[in-house]
Parts: sequence; C-alpha cells; structure tokens
Amino acid sequence: MADTVARPAPEAQGTASPWPEAAIVLGLGLYLARMGAESLTGTRSWAQLTFLVLTGLVLAWFITRGLKRLELEHRELGLLWVYVLWPGLNTTAGLSIGLLSVGVWLWRMRPIPSPRLVSATHWVPEVVIASLALLLYWDTLSPSILPADAGEFQLVGSTLGIAHPPGYPLYTLLAKLATLAPVPDHALPINAMSAIFATATLVVIMRLVRQVTPRPSSPRGIAWAAALAGCALIVSPTYWTQATTANIRSLTGLFTAALLWLAVRYTSEPTTRRLAALLFVLGLACGHHSSLVLLILSLGPYLLLSRGRSAMPRSHWLWGLGALLASTLVLAYLPIRSAMKPSFDPVPVDSLARFLDHVLALGFRGDVLYLESARELLERLVVYVQILRLQFGPWLPWAMLLSLGAVCWRNRRLGLLLGGVWAVNALSAITYRAPQTVEYLIPSYVAMAASLGCGLMLVVERMPHRRRTGLIFSLVSALLILQILPLLPDMRLQPSDVSTRTGAEKLLRLAPNNALVLANWHNATPLWYLQQVEGERPDVRVDYVYPQGSRSNAEVWLQRIQQALPFRPVVVTTRFHEYEGSGLLFEPLGSAWLVRAEPSESPPDAATRVAAVLGERIRIDAISAPDTGTPGDTLTVHLYWHPTVQLTEDYAVFVQLIGPDGLVGQADRAQPTSTYAVGAMRADSYDLPLLLQTAPGSYQLIAGFYTQTTSGWERLLTATGEDFVQLGTVTVRSGTQQAPSLMPCYRTFEEGVILTGVDIDRSIPGTTRVYLHWTRPDTTPTQPARVALEDAAGATLAEGRLPAIRNGQVATVALDLEGAPELVQLRLTTPSGVETRRPLSVFRLPGAETLSLKLPEGAWRYVPLGGEFAWVQRAEHLWRVRPGRPAAIRPELLALRPIRRDISLSVSIVSAGNTWEVKADGTPALGAIPTLKWLTGWRVTSLYMPQAPEDAAPGDATVRLEAYDAFTLAPLAVLDERLVRQGQGTYVVMGSAQILAH
Repeated sequence: MADTVARPAPEAQGTASPWPEAAIVLGLGLYLARMGAESLTGTRSWAQLTFLVLTGLVLAWFITRGLKRLELEHRELGLLWVYVLWPGLNTTAGLSIGLLSVGVWLWRMRPIPSPRLVSATHWVPEVVIASLALLLYWDTLSPSILPADAGEFQLVGSTLGIAHPPGYPLYTLLAKLATLAPVPDHALPINAMSAIFATATLVVIMRLVRQVTPRPSSPRGIAWAAALAGCALIVSPTYWTQATTANIRSLTGLFTAALLWLAVRYTSEPTTRRLAALLFVLGLACGHHSSLVLLILSLGPYLLLSRGRSAMPRSHWLWGLGALLASTLVLAYLPIRSAMKPSFDPVPVDSLARFLDHVLALGFRGDVLYLESARELLERLVVYVQILRLQFGPWLPWAMLLSLGAVCWRNRRLGLLLGGVWAVNALSAITYRAPQTVEYLIPSYVAMAASLGCGLMLVVERMPHRRRTGLIFSLVSALLILQILPLLPDMRLQPSDVSTRTGAEKLLRLAPNNALVLANWHNATPLWYLQQVEGERPDVRVDYVYPQGSRSNAEVWLQRIQQALPFRPVVVTTRFHEYEGSGLLFEPLGSAWLVRAEPSESPPDAATRVAAVLGERIRIDAISAPDTGTPGDTLTVHLYWHPTVQLTEDYAVFVQLIGPDGLVGQADRAQPTSTYAVGAMRADSYDLPLLLQTAPGSYQLIAGFYTQTTSGWERLLTATGEDFVQLGTVTVRSGTQQAPSLMPCYRTFEEGVILTGVDIDRSIPGTTRVYLHWTRPDTTPTQPARVALEDAAGATLAEGRLPAIRNGQVATVALDLEGAPELVQLRLTTPSGVETRRPLSVFRLPGAETLSLKLPEGAWRYVPLGGEFAWVQRAEHLWRVRPGRPAAIRPELLALRPIRRDISLSVSIVSAGNTWEVKADGTPALGAIPTLKWLTGWRVTSLYMPQAPEDAAPGDATVRLEAYDAFTLAPLAVLDERLVRQGQGTYVVMGSAQILAH
C-alpha cells in the first residue's frame, strides 16, 4: 500500500549466504519470463524462450537490486517458485500466485510514520471501493424496462402508484425522485438507484468494521479488512444483479447494514442522538419490508447486553420513541395517494383494515415459517448450503463462518449481533414459501460480509506483522478475485438486453384496435409501463390473469378468453395445451397469440409470402422465421397454410432444417385436416432446436405434408415433383457463450484454439458420447480442423470437424465411441489430417502430438435441454419405491448460459406397461432458486418426491425428467438426436425404479 515502507532486515551475524538471494532472483526471473511467454498469443520457439528467460533474469536482478538498496525485504517473492514449477499452462494460477506473493510482501512492509497517510487509510479505501463498485454496476446496468416485479417498481416509481403489499412507499418516493433525472427513459434512473443503494451498503459495511475497532494498532490492516468485507458482498451474483435492476432488495440490504453499524456505534458511545438515529432507521426498515422486523431478535439482545445493568436515561427512550414514530409517517403515503386514485392501484387502500393488510402483507402470512415436517427443514438447509456455494463459491462461506467464530470468541455481544442477523434471516428465508429465496437472503449476505471483515480485523490485532497474516489476507483477496471473474461475461450481457422493451412494444404495435391483452405477471408490468408512462396504445386494455383457487390456470385463462372474445379482440401471452380442444384458433402475434373464433382470411403483413401448392390440395401461403441462430437456440417457425379442396384424409405437417450433412432439426404435428374448411387459413408454430454441436453455415428450411397409407408414409408433391417446399435459408452463426463443463480444462493448442472442457454421456448403452468444448480468443483468421479421438495404438476411434472460430467464438464437437473407454488420445490436425496442431505446454512451447483424456468410469450423463441447461449425473440410479410413499429423486442441472425465463421441472415415475404415471412438478431447489436467476455454470440439485399409487403392483418402472416453461408449459427439447430417435424428444430417462411390495 502507499502508506508503507519495508521493515529493514536485522543485521546479519557473519557473512550471509548468497544462495537464498540467488534463488529469489532466479525464481522472479523465471516467473516473469513464463508469464510473459504465456500471456502472448501464438507458439513460442526455443529462440524466443531463450530471449524471454534472459530478459526476465535481467529484470529480476534489477528489481531485487533496487529493493536491496532501499533496504526492502523481498524474501516473500520466493513464493513465485510455485508457479515456476506449475505443471501446466494456466495464467490464472500464475496471476493468483503473483497476487499472493505481492500481498504477503506488502504486508511485511512497515508503516511510514506520516500522519497524513495514516489519516488517509480512514477514508481512501471506502472511496476506492465505492468508485469501483459504481463503475462495475454502471457497466452492467439494465438499460430499460424489466418484467415482473421489477417492471412494477419502475411503473409505481414513475407514476407514484401503489405496489403490491407491503406497498414500499419509501422506495416509491425515492424512485419518483430518481425519475427527475434528465433522461428519456425513466426506467434507467430507477435501475441506477439500486446501484446507489448497493454501493452505499458496501461503504456502511466498511464503516461497521472500522467501528468495531475505533483505535486499531494497524490502520492499514483494518483498512484492508474493511475493503475485503465490502468486496465480499460484491462477488455475490444475486447481490450484483439486484444492484443493476429495479428492486427493493438493494434497499433492504442497505437498511440491514445501517442497522448493524448504528447499533455498534450506539453501544460504543451511547447518546440520545445515536439511539434516535438507530430507531429512526429501524422504523424505516420495518416499514420498507416487514421481514426486517425479525432483525429485532438480534438487535434487542445486543443492545440490552451492551448496556449491562445500567439503566438507559429516560431522555434516550423519549427521543428514540419519537424518532421511531416519525419514521412511520412515510406509510401515510399509501392511503393519501390511494385516495387520489393513481393510475396503478390494484387494491385501493381506502380503509384501516386494508391499510393494515397492505402494510403488514397479511395476505402472505400463511407462507411465513411454512414447514410441514422436520425432514423438510433439513432439506431446506441443504438447499441453503447450495445457495451459499452459488453466491460465494466453495471456500468463502467457510472463511465467513470461521470469522464469525473468531468474533464470538473475542466479542460475544458482537458475535450475537452478526450471527443473530445471519441466522434469523436465513431461517426465515428458507422457510418462506415463495420462489425467491436467493433474494430474501440478502440481509444474511450483509451479515456474512461484515463477519468476514470483523474476523480479519481480529487477525490483524492478534498478528499485526506476521507473514501468515499477509498470507491470509492475500488468500481472501485471491478468492474474491477468482469469484468475480467468471461472473463478468454474463453480467456484461445485461446492458445490451432490451428484449423486454422490444417485445412489449412489438406486442402493443401489432395488437388490434381496442384489443384485450390477457397477460401473466411477467408480461403485464412492462405493458402497463409503456401505456401509463409512455402513453402507448391507450385503446388496448391489459389484464393480469392470476390463479384462482383450485382451478387450473388453463381453465381460468379459457374462461377469460371466452368471456371477452364476443365483444373485442383478445390477445394472450400464455398458451396452454388445453387450448387445443377449445375450438378457438391462436394466431402468432409477436411473442403472443391473437385468439380467433374463425380463421383469418390472410397471413399477417410481416410474414414472408410463399404461395406453394402441394398435391393440389394444400397451399402454404406464408412463413415467419428467424434468419439466424446459434447452437443451442430454438428457432420458432410460424407457418400459414390452408386446404384448397375438402380433404378426406388427415395429414401431418413437417418442418425441417437441412444442412450439408443432412437433417439438423425437425418438428412434426399431426393435423385433423379432414375437418378443416376449404380456404380456412391455419396458423401453426413449430420449434426447431439446434444441437450444441451444430456447425456454423447456411441451412435450408423446408416444409411439407404427409399421411399414412397401407404401404407406409406418403408425402404430397409440388408441381415440379418435389415432396417439400423450400421456405427460406437460416444462417447458423458460431456462439460466443463458453459452455460450462463437469470436467473443465484449459488446454491451448497451436493456432490458439483452446479446449475448455470435456463432458461425456453414456445414455445409450454401449456408447460413450464425448463433448469437446472449444474457444479461440485470437482475432486472426484460421482454418477448420479435424478432431480425432484415438486409442493408445493410434487407431482412430471417432473423428469430427472443428469449425473455424475466432475472437471469442465457441464451438462444441460431439464424438461417439463404442464401449466405455477410460483413456483416449485427442489429436487436432488440419482438415487433410497431414499437419498436427500440438497442445502447448509451459512457456507455450509445443508439446506432444496428442492430448491424453482420462474419461471417468460409470454411467455419466450430460444431456442438454433446450440449450438452457444440461441434466448431469455421475452414476446409475435405481430408486426403490414403496406404493403410497414419496420417492426422493434429485436431478442435477448445469446452466449452459444465463437464463432469463422461469422454467419448471417435472419428475415422473412411469410403470413398465404405462398403466400409471405419477408426477412431481415445481421450481428447482424447493422453489428457492428459480431458473430466471441462474448464471452460466450454476449447478443446482433439486428434490422431487413423486408418490406411486397405493395399489401399484411390484415390478419395474422408469423415472423421467422433463423441463418446461412455467408460463406456456412448452417443454424444453432434448438436444440429443440419439435420444430423440428413441422417443425422448421432450423428456429424458433418468434411470429405473423398482416398485416394492407393500
């Protein structure tokens, strides 16, 4: 740090040995040479390596010589030998070891006796961390309107409306203040307000750590501890997301941090003003969100124990109670504003009963502390541990827990405060029956970060100048950096995501005059925002359709459609399977559907005209399809067609995507065409999923009709004799989202291609599919490559083609092997197979011709579902199920990219003869980790408990897993053509179950 100089070495007794110094110079020189060689692109030659090593040694000599002249110890730089001897090419490990070495070295330096520098340590870290956090949040800030609750908060902030219980009056007023910023989109400053709240929370946590030790023996140590406490909260992906979107959780976190800081501040010097400030903030916090009332269970005992037996002066209580009452005045906004009839006030607060019901959120009281059994509590604790791993990685939670233990050992009252807030919030969140546990836990995240800082502060006080203290601080710093780096690619996608605005604007633009839009909550709030804030399409009415009692959602939606359709056009944003038997027609309209009682006379103007006739019976009028896609995407094709004659047979429609190597994707749908009227236009939607291994290139989109005859399947022909109609061309582009892997690796080959991971799938008996994930950061053009897996003798077991990629593009190659080999050799060559591209070793020197891949034993599974996540499994399972009792089935999913939609899972048990099937559906992880919060690489295990019928006979059964959109119920496609051919197009077989006797 800037406020330090070295601790001079003690006078040596006799002549010092030159070998330790020589080892440090050599280690530093080789480290610099290796990092330089491995940071540059391309392959190093031996001549280049010699130059780099000599240059590194010369630089190391000058650096160590300069440090000796300044009498600066530098033995800690010997840690760099760890990476010098590191066996593989891994610049991340090199940077981490360099950070550890420099951190320990800086810690061993003694402070400069400068009052100005010492004073700067009291505020400079807060300014630096706050500035970096604001820059980070601004760089990843959501740019516009958002769906669901976030859209509601943007709406009420812009219009001074009233949000769902508990109403959030303080947040609404602050959001309205934010909209006064001179920007055209009011949603942006409301999003930015969350960044300000989140940054302020970090600063308050740092002040809390300082408050615990107001006169530290090591000012720079306390500054470092406080900075690490603030950074610990930054690395939480949920906290980061909340800091860049409109939400009330960031303000909840700020209130939690403020209460902790004010409580510690009051007990250190009890004054009337400090107590009044504490109780005023407590009142604002409880009025903001009633869950913060539970923090009194920790704050109260802490304050009482800190006072001891001394009585609190009456003036303290009077001023404190006055401040508490004053803080509740903000709640008056609800009845006053409701009486003014704002544009958004779903349930007017027009009576005392409704006021209390709204502020206390009494409608949710049945969901609080919801537990049906002790086993459920244990299962929720397991989910909680999983959440901590997702938020802070595998090691930071342990560091936070150890820090809390140290705090409890040295200061029981402070440990009670921090641990109490952590435990109370965690227990209330995991037992709350709502699918947002990762967000409800933000107060405990604040307490965890504060515990880490206070624990590190105790380390400083106990061991102010020891190397192990610097090593501890450097390790924690490295863990925080390694935790935040993987989050950056996903979070930096957020500023360019305007899909909510574009989708809502398109729907309103396409909606017929005076239409009724029936919307789910996800779609309703951005539509309301566009209407009420920006004045778009006031003639359109948007109604939120919500569940009603025991009736299914499909029944509620159908009833609303049938009630309104005779009087006005109806548009729905959710499509259920139950619509098919209603006799109504659903015509695609942007991301929604226009409901019709009678067929339309012509396709939409935006559709591409085709005008092709098949078999002189059916005419394809038009299509609407995307022009481009990337591997893992699902291409939605809207097909408009009509019978030209009265059909006497039922035909099925097929839509296919054809590439150079044949069929890539297909969707079929049987149609009762014999019941269709002549000339009545049909509008169908077909989803074509692209496999992860789909190669970039141009693909032909075709469609046709076929029927079953006595001799097999028969297709209708065009006038030119073809059995299909070419609809257009789709260009598949290389993706940029690096696929996560159960077996990650980072092996660089010549030409800059990097193997980032290997996954295997043994779903098909006797076959091992190997997924090889590749990327290439270089911007220079390159040629495709031949990828081959060989046995020990060099015989080719399988081969494929790696497309030309560059500038961060990615590709996946899938190769199928016979049997279950445990060791294969990976060879990368030019397309002709003549020139080998070798894997690079240390210093980016060419290595052996092949790379050995050790494949794990057992029935591993890696089955991509809809391009969103992959079902993964490491061993074969046989579930033993007793009739009438729930079976515990735990599917594990690996997120392939950041997910922005709500996906539910369904686990079913199907009897051998398909005589019965039982299901258990729901949001993953007992509802605690909804998929719309997932980031790339998240691994989430969920518990589902389907119950076999009481009268189920003993025998075998099959366990299936299906994923589907929580709003539309559309299943996610299985992206494995082998399983699709076996009938597993929308579900995957997890394993077998044995039904036991009663």
